[in-house]
Amino acid sequence: MKVIEHNATPKVILKRSAIALYVRPDTSREKRGVVLDEWYRQKLREIVPEYIAYWKKKMRLEEVEYAIKKMKTKWGICNREAKRIWLNLELAKKPKECIE
Repeated sequence: MKVIEHNATPKVILKRSAIALYVRPDTSREKRGVVLDEWYRQKLREIVPEYIAYWKKKMRLEEVEYAIKKMKTKWGICNREAKRIWLNLELAKKPKECIE
C-alpha cells in the first residue's frame, strides 16, 4: 500500500495490485485505518448482495438481513432465529471465492 498525502477528501484507489491511500498531511494512523476500513466495507457491500440473493433463492428463504463488522476470530456468524448474517470485514481482502 502506498500512502499519498494531499489536501482533499481522503480516498482509496486500487491500482493494478496495489492500493493507494490518499489522505491529508498529518492524518493519524488510526484515521488512515478508518478510511481504509470504510473502503473495504464498501467493496463488500458491492459484492455480497449478489451472493445473498443467490443463496436466499437456493435455500428458499424469504428474508435475510446481513451486516458487516470487524471480527477477531470468525469469518461470519449466522443467527437463524433472527435471520441475520454478520460478515467479517476482513473478507474484503480475500478472493471472491472465499467470500462466497
